[in-house]
Amino acid sequence: MFFYNSGNEEPLYILNGKEVTKDKIDALDSDAIDKVEVLKGESATKEYGKKGKDGVVIITTKKKE
Repeated sequence: MFFYNSGNEEPLYILNGKEVTKDKIDALDSDAIDKVEVLKGESATKEYGKKGKDGVVIITTKKKE
């Protein structure tokens, strides 16, 4: 999976409720993803503080059966 960011700063990545690196997101199998949510601006900083100033990508994976 690849997220393109045209700015100099990286967004905050949250995978199943935990902060992770972009490398972890890039290695994620796209078939395992259930939902992707993007927060930016005030909503990102309200939820995640200074860490969310460059946006937040929240990914939830499918539950394993």
